[in-house]
Amino acid sequence: MENRRIGMGPIPPVPEDYLTEQQLTKLDILKKFGWILVCIRRPENEESTIVLRHKQDHSIGIMKEDGTLTISEETKIRGGKLETDNFYT
Repeated sequence: MENRRIGMGPIPPVPEDYLTEQQLTKLDILKKFGWILVCIRRPENEESTIVLRHKQDHSIGIMKEDGTLTISEETKIRGGKLETDNFYT
């Protein structure tokens, strides 16, 4: 499988360019409760997917366009684990 993210990190240099105003507002609130932005999936010709992870219990959540966070046990992240150096805090 070809890695289409070559040269691109999991979080763009200016993540705010990929977030709605509602998402930015909710992200600021969620950070206070231990949530961290881990990646923004940016497929061509599709909406971005905002992925967060909780610092303590390592839950994974997907942030919808309106800022709602959906927590799912079934969400998988490539490699099965995340390195803390990749977190956007």
